Amino acid sequence: MAVKAMSEVGIDISKKKAKRVDKYKEKKFDLVITVCDQADEECPVWLGSGKVVHISFPDPARAVGTEEEQMAVFRAVRDDIGRRALYYLTNGRVLIPGVNKYSPENEPAA
Repeated sequence: MAVKAMSEVGIDISKKKAKRVDKYKEKKFDLVITVCDQADEECPVWLGSGKVVHISFPDPARAVGTEEEQMAVFRAVRDDIGRRALYYLTNGRVLIPGVNKYSPENEPAA
């Protein structure tokens, strides 16, 4: 379902595979954004370079219901990741639903 959700926005992940974070430990990064659901799983610890920011999202693979209901969860998480990562990059702080407000004018021009 993740492949389908991403293809709907023009991103092909059909040949992508999950990789262990230690594979990238020696690479230089300015920023690492982790996106796992900290309440439900243990996020990998980043020991490489760069500032680490965590933005928690529910795991859409745990969605239940009809196929369309599950796809709706994948789409919502996909869109939320994009919105909240962009908010962080634009504003330098994590958007927390219900705490601070998302505003489209905070987005940079495309």
